[in-house]
Amino acid sequence: MQKQKNVGAQVTVFLSLVMMCLFAFFCVLLESARTAGARWYLRTAVSSAMDSVFAQYHREVWDSYRLFFAEYDVPEKMEADFASYLQPYLEAKNWYPMELASVTAENQLFAVDDDAVYFEKEILDYMKFGFWRSEFQAEEAKDIIERGRDAVAVKDTATLYRKHAKQALKLEKVLEEISENLNCQEEWKREGLSCLQDYDGSGFREQARSLIKELEKMPGLVEKYRKQADKLAEDLAETRKKVEAKSDEMSAESMELMMEEIREYEDYVSEDGVRRREIEALEEKSREQIAFVEEVIEESLEVEQEIDDWESDDEDDDGPDLEELWSPVERHFRRLEIPRLSFSYGVKDKEKENLLEKVEELFRDGVLTLLIPGDRKLSEKTVDLSEVPSAEHGESNRNVGIASHFIVNQYDGIFFKNFCTGQKKNQSDGENREIQAVQIQAVQIQQGQASGIEGVEVKSGRKVSLDKDSQGDSKDSEENKDPDGDTDSEETMGNANAHPTALDYEVEYLIAGKDSDKANLMGALERLLAVREGLNLLHILSDSQKRSEARKLAMEITGLASASPLILVTTFLVMSVWALGESLMDIRGLLAGKKTPIWKKKEDWKLELSALLSIGENKKVEDGGGKRGLSYLSWLKILLLLGNGVTQEYRMMDLIEKNIQLGQSEFHMRDCLYQSEIWTTVEAKRVFFSLGFVERQTGGGDPVYQMELLTERAY
Repeated sequence: MQKQKNVGAQVTVFLSLVMMCLFAFFCVLLESARTAGARWYLRTAVSSAMDSVFAQYHREVWDSYRLFFAEYDVPEKMEADFASYLQPYLEAKNWYPMELASVTAENQLFAVDDDAVYFEKEILDYMKFGFWRSEFQAEEAKDIIERGRDAVAVKDTATLYRKHAKQALKLEKVLEEISENLNCQEEWKREGLSCLQDYDGSGFREQARSLIKELEKMPGLVEKYRKQADKLAEDLAETRKKVEAKSDEMSAESMELMMEEIREYEDYVSEDGVRRREIEALEEKSREQIAFVEEVIEESLEVEQEIDDWESDDEDDDGPDLEELWSPVERHFRRLEIPRLSFSYGVKDKEKENLLEKVEELFRDGVLTLLIPGDRKLSEKTVDLSEVPSAEHGESNRNVGIASHFIVNQYDGIFFKNFCTGQKKNQSDGENREIQAVQIQAVQIQQGQASGIEGVEVKSGRKVSLDKDSQGDSKDSEENKDPDGDTDSEETMGNANAHPTALDYEVEYLIAGKDSDKANLMGALERLLAVREGLNLLHILSDSQKRSEARKLAMEITGLASASPLILVTTFLVMSVWALGESLMDIRGLLAGKKTPIWKKKEDWKLELSALLSIGENKKVEDGGGKRGLSYLSWLKILLLLGNGVTQEYRMMDLIEKNIQLGQSEFHMRDCLYQSEIWTTVEAKRVFFSLGFVERQTGGGDPVYQMELLTERAY
């Protein structure tokens, strides 16, 4: 009988091995799923921590300027903040045990970096959803820039030729000196002849020696004339080169107008060539005349010697015949020819010429005293610009697009003060209703009630005609009438007065970049004056009536009746000074809260030519401007459009930095973070691989592994 085999434990062992393999397989699957979950958990935790870091934007920068920037002077502070926000996620009791290994901030971008491009992006992002108005539209900005540059180029050219006009008048004054010298020669000759007729030899010699002194002055006067004529010709040639080199900055029409004036100066120099031959001939002639007079003096001495030596044996002899003795001397001296200038010359009405010069002197002596309204007190504020962003970052070649530049300028009007900020506005009921409608629409959009509006700016500004044809009799549109006061909504709805500021004339600082309010106002007004002077001169040149008035005054100054080159040169001097005087009135009116259009019509012109001379006499400028056109702030925006956009944006950061430092002395725009990356490394623990039987089946190994994650944020 066979013995039965013992198989009772075999099934158990087999099932145990199978179950162990199954559990190990399940644990691998679970660990794999848990690891994937851990990565998603870590991603969520890191993203949340990064959001929390960027939620720590600088509150005052936002409250005052509506810009998002976080303040971090060193990466370690951001890393510490990030770690503090991440740690609660890592300490949570869940299926994803982790420990923070390292946090590294990299590729940080700040407001001042990359030519202020990130600062500009913040402004543009805000302005997309801002509510602002402008007196000219964005699509007109290019035309305004071209018109402004054209005006500045015309003004610069006019300033150069105004200087040449003064050189020409000085040359005419030298001709007057020469003519006066010739008149004196004639007078001494006449006196000398009178003495000879009276047989007064000593008296004749005294007059003759005075005549010689006048003749001796002539070479010096001729040389003086020669030098000034040469200098004028050289300066005109150099100026023409400068004008031709800047021809791309002028419109074709303006260039043609200025070249017409340049040719008049060149005609004057050309005519002067004919006069010059006559003048230079006087130098040699004066030497010949001196020798001639000296011969006559010797002859007079011989006659007197003969008289003194006269002896007669006749007691009834009355002495020598004086008439017979002196007549040859007289006839000889009478042959002396005193030349006369054969051409017209000189300045006849010196008083009017001096008054024209005084108008320009008023501007040179101090534009602030001349233009600031009497009831306004100038700010005395100054700032230290040694460590501001604009001082640490030089000129940039980055091109700021016209549309972006235009929008940044609108932002400036809202958030930065200017000289006219706070002046009382006289708004009409229609304007008030319009502003209220804009404000209501803003609230509706914020509450999600307005439909069909996707963050576009509200442009309810009035369109300004830039066409020169508007000078005619065409009727103004309703948009141009602007019946009451200023309409810049920045002054009404803006934030320019919401916080204390280091400077009061902030928009002017963006233009001039000086360390004091006075210097910034002066710099801005000088640039504004350049634009207005150029535009006003173009207006005069295109107005036949004003040109006729200027020529009439030029004829009064020179005393000439024909259209000589001197009259044409003097006419241009009158027109350029007239444009300057009108510009001074324009700016004084703007500072008083009035408006001035870009291109004036006849009815917009305020300064009569007769009143121009009164400015030089009384040293006082009346208010110009009116109710039509652009306000002072809008003209400042035009100046900003003409400037370098990157420089302007760094100066904006200067102001923000200095203003916030009034309350937070350690604040710097260079610490204002716009974007950052953070590498996060954690040590994660294995959960299902930490079971002993799994470790034995899988060969053991480290239950801890690292995970790295890169996250990025930007405002």
